[in-house]
Amino acid sequence: MSKATVSEQELESLRRDAERFRNLQQVAHVGWWKADFTAREACFSEILADILQVGPEPVPFERCAELIHPDYRERVMHSLDMFPEVDFYDESFPVRSKVGDIWMHSQLASKETGPDGHLFAQGFMRYLSVQEAQHTRESASHMQLKELLTRQNNLSQSLLMLLKHSDEQDVITGLLENLLHQFDGDRTYIFEYDWAKQTHSCRYEVVRDGVTPEIDSLQDIPIDLTLWWSERLKENLPIILSDLDELPPEADGVKAVLAPQGIKSLMVVPLINREGTWGYIGVDIVGQYRIWNEADRQWFLSLANIISVCIELKRSEATIRKEKEYFRNIYMHMPLGYAKMRVAYDPQGKPADYLLEEYNPAVEQILHVQLTGMVGRSIREPGFLISEEIWTDLYETVTRRTVVSNKLYKVRNNRYFNAIVFSTDRDHCTALFSDVTESIRAQKESQRNEAKLQNLYKTIPVGIEIYDKDGVLLDLNDEDMRIFGIERKEDALGVSLFDNPNVSPEEREAMRRGQHIEFSMDYDFGKILSGGYYKSTHTEVRNLLARCTPLRDADGNIDQYVIIVVDNTESNRTYHRLRDIEYRFDYMAEMAQIGLCKWIPRLNSFTASEQWYSNVNTRGPIADIKDAYVKTHPDDFAKLKQFFDDAVAGRAQGFRDVLRVRNGNAWKWIRCTYRVKCEEGNDDIEVIGLNVDITELKQTELRLQEAKLKAEESDRMKSAFLANMSHEIRTPLNAIVGFSNLLIETEDPADKKEYVDIIQRNNEQLLQLISDILDLSKIEAGMVELSYTKIELNLLCQEVVSSYMADTEREVPIVFAGGCDDCYIISDRSKLVQVLSNLINNAIKFTQQGCITVGFRKLQKGIEFYVQDTGIGIVAENIQLIFNRFEKLNHFAHGTGLGLTICRNLVEKLDGTIGVESEPGIGSRFWFTVPYEPAGLHRAEDALLPPSHGLSQISPGKPVILVAEDTDSNFQVLSAILRNDYELLRARDGDEAVRLVEQYRFVAVLMDMKMPVMDGLEATRKIKAVNPTLPVIAVTAYAYDHDREKALQAGCNDYMTKPMDVTELKQKLSEFVKDKH
Repeated sequence: MSKATVSEQELESLRRDAERFRNLQQVAHVGWWKADFTAREACFSEILADILQVGPEPVPFERCAELIHPDYRERVMHSLDMFPEVDFYDESFPVRSKVGDIWMHSQLASKETGPDGHLFAQGFMRYLSVQEAQHTRESASHMQLKELLTRQNNLSQSLLMLLKHSDEQDVITGLLENLLHQFDGDRTYIFEYDWAKQTHSCRYEVVRDGVTPEIDSLQDIPIDLTLWWSERLKENLPIILSDLDELPPEADGVKAVLAPQGIKSLMVVPLINREGTWGYIGVDIVGQYRIWNEADRQWFLSLANIISVCIELKRSEATIRKEKEYFRNIYMHMPLGYAKMRVAYDPQGKPADYLLEEYNPAVEQILHVQLTGMVGRSIREPGFLISEEIWTDLYETVTRRTVVSNKLYKVRNNRYFNAIVFSTDRDHCTALFSDVTESIRAQKESQRNEAKLQNLYKTIPVGIEIYDKDGVLLDLNDEDMRIFGIERKEDALGVSLFDNPNVSPEEREAMRRGQHIEFSMDYDFGKILSGGYYKSTHTEVRNLLARCTPLRDADGNIDQYVIIVVDNTESNRTYHRLRDIEYRFDYMAEMAQIGLCKWIPRLNSFTASEQWYSNVNTRGPIADIKDAYVKTHPDDFAKLKQFFDDAVAGRAQGFRDVLRVRNGNAWKWIRCTYRVKCEEGNDDIEVIGLNVDITELKQTELRLQEAKLKAEESDRMKSAFLANMSHEIRTPLNAIVGFSNLLIETEDPADKKEYVDIIQRNNEQLLQLISDILDLSKIEAGMVELSYTKIELNLLCQEVVSSYMADTEREVPIVFAGGCDDCYIISDRSKLVQVLSNLINNAIKFTQQGCITVGFRKLQKGIEFYVQDTGIGIVAENIQLIFNRFEKLNHFAHGTGLGLTICRNLVEKLDGTIGVESEPGIGSRFWFTVPYEPAGLHRAEDALLPPSHGLSQISPGKPVILVAEDTDSNFQVLSAILRNDYELLRARDGDEAVRLVEQYRFVAVLMDMKMPVMDGLEATRKIKAVNPTLPVIAVTAYAYDHDREKALQAGCNDYMTKPMDVTELKQKLSEFVKDKH
């Protein structure tokens, strides 16, 4: 009950308060309004609705406009349209009411955005009394007039400043000072955007006394920091704040920049040009707040536009001045002459004269005239008129308004200039001059050179062909027609370079790619004629050298091809003949080991052949000839050095001596000869040298000396032999003759048997003596023949030992020590038996007790046989003598002293060695070795080639090389070089070489590139198809790189040019043969 009572009391109180508020509004003539700017309608309080007679429903803006007095309607409605962009409104204006026209004062209270997105504004409106209205009208009119006059005066002062001052800084600073004064502000400023860097900076600032300037701290402010601020200005919207708290939340960055500056209120408007917002201008109120009205906003916006225009105008003027100065500098310093003339007319209105108004220094230089003091005077005065013809052209230019472009004028002293004459208006004409004297002279010289070039093109002794970018022949000279056998140029013009059958696909592709190439070719005119490429009188194959050069346009694209052709056929033949002679000379020099050199001391120039360097055992090249003799014996070098010093001083004319040159651990003997050559009138001397390796000659000389000594020794030994033989023969003959006589006289059977046994033993001794002498004679005469058979060594040795078992009187046994089981070799059985038997016989002579052992064993490189005894042995100094002929260490022992000599010769025939190891009183061990070739393996003879194709006989084990060469002399040279180390098989053309490779096995092929039937390139391809691993070395007289490339692409493993370096050839073959084995 009490709660209801309280509520009723409160409600009653509220009703009374509302009534009092309504009465107060009525007394104060005040009401509220609310406007929806999205729906464009407004609501009014009860008091206002009654006065305006609009009712409580929302009133459209158009209806509201009808209530406003026509004189004020446009201004008020414009303010109403600006509400979404401004945060203040305060205005007085007359309206129609139920009591007639009355004055209303309207003011904005707040703005907000509703949930539906509509923008709402609320405010108050008070209607004025008659006295207030009258006072408001008069006061407003008076103030507005005063304010307008003040502002117009300030505007006129600003514009006057703009006209008076040319400096942009002074003008803008003055405008900002006026602005500061007009709005009673504390700081005025202009900011400029740098949209590329996304910053804005303060360019100009004016502050009131006592206010801190901020321009230095307001540079390069990031737009991102003041994004709300910049986006609003970019959309051409002003920023007017009575309080910084009016900034929306998204403008916190702006507030962070403004607040530290002490700003309370501000007004900022954008500065705009044709490209958009380029900056903004503002006025700040520091220390107190300012309520801005619409008049402030409109006037500030007007001033901002004027200032923006002023700045743009000043900057345009500066740009124009700069460009004008730029162009003035251009025409004053350009290499073209410039003259501007004013036209003087006669009474009839026709051009009568031309007065010089302006010119640049180049005119005086080009025309060779002096124009000082000529400005304003006629160009027809003496000293200026350079050509009567230009006078006529000036008249035509002015009267017909035409342009004389690039006309050539000739003036005094045979000089020329080009001129462009034009008229810019009726009263002026301009001429531009350029000196073309040198160009004219160069053109005439070019014409003369072109005539010379054309004559050279026709008469030069090389062929020249010109093709377009597609390879179509455009022109060729007379020499080219001669080379290719073309009688009429029309027969060849139009053919395609890329269809020529003699040009390889690789060379065509290189030309298409625009490469500079040089190539030689065997130009086959048979292909030209058979393919109908063009008509030619030639039918043979000619050796041509061609060079292709592409010509390019300004963009780098191929425009033409120029090919230069040289006929190398005759010169190539001559070259090959000379090379062949040089090759033969080099070969003979190399075979004779003769080296040549030339030394020019003053020029420090030295050249020598490879053989010369080889003879002195050093490598070239060298600068000083003395450096070549570092391995020469010091005594010999001292003589050489003395000669060189004397030759340079002019004291010596020649030198000849034999030098010793170190070669490893031995000495080479070099015969050295020098001659000094000096031409009359020339101080330069040439020292020509020749050296010859005479080591073999020296060795032969030593061998001859040794042979002489041996012959003398042999003669001595022969005499001793004959004396010995006389004794040795007489001894058994004496016994045979003596006991034969006794045999006749005796009748006792026992005596007869003893005599017969003695005669038999002496017959055997005499027969053995004669047999040894005959065997040695046959061996030394080279009449011993070897007969190879399969031999089982155990059986051989047992048979030899068994043959001595029948001698029962011998006290020293002979035993076989054995060897390896089932050991078979291929050798000469009889010679092995003979050697073993001789060694056993020798052992029997000097062994009185113990035993004699026979055996054999396998070594790494052969089989070693040995006969070991327990005899008297041999002293060390005699071991080297026992294998000599007729040597007998014990002259009381029976024998000829030939047995061991025969053993040594037979073993050497079997490619073996023989020796002895002995110790006096202990015994001796005689041994010999023979090569071990197991039975069952094929001997080298089984794989020998037939004697045809130039092989008469092949030594076992020699590698076989195929030489494909059609020239006899070249094959003979190769044969002389290689026959000591290799067997050579010859093919006379490429086809025969392929067939031989299919039939036989070779270690390498030397392939000539140019042969009949099938050339070397094709033969190599077919050989590699049959035997890819067979080494092929190209041998040719062609020395170009592309020839080498062709050979390697065909499959050749290496490449050598004629004449060949003998050492290099042997080295290459050695490497290939080693790889094959």
